[in-house]
Amino acid sequence: MAGSGLDGTAQMEAFALLSGFVAQFADWERSTAGGGHRQTELGACLYAAATGGDHPNLARTMAEGGAPSTVTPSSGARCTG
Repeated sequence: MAGSGLDGTAQMEAFALLSGFVAQFADWERSTAGGGHRQTELGACLYAAATGGDHPNLARTMAEGGAPSTVTPSSGARCTG
């Protein structure tokens, strides 16, 4: 996260939230054959975290917006967001 402009606390908070999101997504992929229900729940969870007041750095960072990043996993599939 070097060069992000975030202070150490904000970097740790963003990393912790991202780690939790990745763990939840991996659990969802493992436990279901797909379906948007779990994705909707995870989106609602992320929205609640950003708007609930407990994670002001996340809310500020998300409010700043910016162009979505593009990730190219080793499988060759492309994900944006």
